[in-house]
Amino acid sequence: MLRLVSGLFVGHVELNRHLNIMGIIDDPLCNNCEECPETATHFLCECSRYAALRHEIWGKFYLYPSDIESVQDLQSCEIHPKITKILTIYKSLVYH
Repeated sequence: MLRLVSGLFVGHVELNRHLNIMGIIDDPLCNNCEECPETATHFLCECSRYAALRHEIWGKFYLYPSDIESVQDLQSCEIHPKITKILTIYKSLVYH
């Protein structure tokens, strides 16, 4: 889980934009909404596919990156339960 969290925060995770930069895939667009490049910010804050999930976890359909940063305790390196929950669901969708 820590690898996935750190990957999301630095942009090195198996999302289409990063895979496109690495030359693994041709299209950086999000497979779910096909509206924007699939970046960590898009996945966590913007993608319409995950709007209901964000609302369930954060109480908002769409987030600002600062909403994510505000739940991260960087000094203790603890992962907030909200981030853990969304990443657990992400892992089940991507690594099924």
